[in-house]
Amino acid sequence: MKNFMLVLLVLLFCSCGMSPGPEKVLETYYKNLFAGKMIENIDLMAGEDGMTIADVPGYNPKESAQQMKEISEMLIEAYKTEYGVKEVVIDKFEVLDVEYNEEKDRAKVSFTIQLKDVERVEVSEHILINIDKNWKVSVTETTF
Repeated sequence: MKNFMLVLLVLLFCSCGMSPGPEKVLETYYKNLFAGKMIENIDLMAGEDGMTIADVPGYNPKESAQQMKEISEMLIEAYKTEYGVKEVVIDKFEVLDVEYNEEKDRAKVSFTIQLKDVERVEVSEHILINIDKNWKVSVTETTF
C-alpha cells in the first residue's frame, strides 16, 4: 500500500508542472471561440515569428479585447446564418492526427468539429507553436 501511495504522489507531482499538449490547447481555443470567449484565447495565440499576442509591438489589452470580441461575434453570426441555428455550440471536437516538425516546436493538428444540431462535420487543421514549453495557436502560420 505504501508503494502505491508513493507512486501516486510521484505521478501527481510530475503532472502538476506539465502544460497541455497541442490537441487540448486547440480544443480549448475553439470552445472559447464558439462560446464568445475569444478574449480568453489571447494567452493561447501566437503571432508572427512565434511571439505571443501580448509580445507584439503596440499590443493594447483593452483594444485587443474589443477586437477579439468582435471577431468572435462575427464568426458566431456567420455560422448561425450558414447552418440556420440559433446558437453555435460544439457538440464534439475530435483530433484526427498530430504531426510534429523535426524540432518538435511546431505541431499540425488535424481535427473535426461537430456542431450541435448540424449534420455536416467540419474537418480542418491548424498549426500550433511551442513557446517556452507552452503550446500556442498560430494565427499566421498555415504550414511548417
